[in-house]
Amino acid sequence: MKLSDEAEKIRQNGWHQGSLLKIDSKVEVSGQRGVINPGLYIIISQDCDIQTPAIDVEPYVEIILCDPISKPDGNYTRGKNARRLHIPFNQGAEEVYFECFAKNKFVIARRELIKQKPCKEFSVGPEQTNDLIGWCIKRYDRDAFPDHFNERLDRKKLRNIMRGALPSLQNVFIKLRTEKELSLNEIYRIELYFIVDKCISSDDIEQTEILLNAFSECLKHEQKIEIAVGAVLTTEEIYLAEFLELKQLDFDDLSSM
Repeated sequence: MKLSDEAEKIRQNGWHQGSLLKIDSKVEVSGQRGVINPGLYIIISQDCDIQTPAIDVEPYVEIILCDPISKPDGNYTRGKNARRLHIPFNQGAEEVYFECFAKNKFVIARRELIKQKPCKEFSVGPEQTNDLIGWCIKRYDRDAFPDHFNERLDRKKLRNIMRGALPSLQNVFIKLRTEKELSLNEIYRIELYFIVDKCISSDDIEQTEILLNAFSECLKHEQKIEIAVGAVLTTEEIYLAEFLELKQLDFDDLSSM
């Protein structure tokens, strides 16, 4: 299908998923009342939707506000929390962290992308884009645990521990030996895995193991939770069959908003 002149201009401007849109003045929010304020936004719409040939077939794009922060909190990196994300953008040779909230997602007219090119002050790599989209998906697809298990988690202590998580820690996975609602005098036996990047350094592995131990002790302490297996694994060390049996611990419940 031949591109319309407007769609061709959007493609020529270089827009794609993960592009940064700098808004300097208030813009009307499509399909909603009001406007969005100036700031830096990241596009989360898929490439095919951004560059589809006819504007009237795909008239809008989705964006999320990105606010700069001084340092990341491990509770919010790598999509651990479904409502808040701390994500690094590249500024030259340095990383600068930004904060995104799921509530700050907006829809604007795709024609806005005709007027300018993506912001070049910062860049977003494929890994960051994948983390961003994975985080967005968690709003609609999250693992669930028994209520009686969730009630045994010391949220405040776990939150404090996870603040020290390195960016290389991708996910925290748990396997419960039972999915039943156990009584207070029964013990939940679990397997606990911290999944890290495959290229992680030995120093970072050691630091993550310390974090795992602190996390495990917090779970065990008078909470009727027993850690049957606890390990730090790289993405290459976990098998697909094991992965499919695991559930991701959602740090939304462990974080104050």
